[in-house]
Amino acid sequence: MPGQAAVVVATIAAPVFSFRVPKPREVDPFFGGTRTFWLQRVLRTKRNGFKPEVESIVVRKTGSDRGMRFVVYESAAAYFQKLRNAQQKSEVAL
Repeated sequence: MPGQAAVVVATIAAPVFSFRVPKPREVDPFFGGTRTFWLQRVLRTKRNGFKPEVESIVVRKTGSDRGMRFVVYESAAAYFQKLRNAQQKSEVAL
């Protein structure tokens, strides 16, 4: 229209690299996993033979004991794909 400026909005969908472990009683926005679910898969524990199933990154200030833990999205997606493949194989065997 004459006298009005056209506004063009462009969005660029950046690939997700990681997401933060959810707060207690919340779930992550990508897979719906709870804090407990993700911590069981990213921390080195006796349950997983001290080999985490999903990769994570901790960001903390120098000298600090605490920080923010992020789950690597690609590793989480690979974990679910592995579960899916295992379930499909077990369904075929039946």
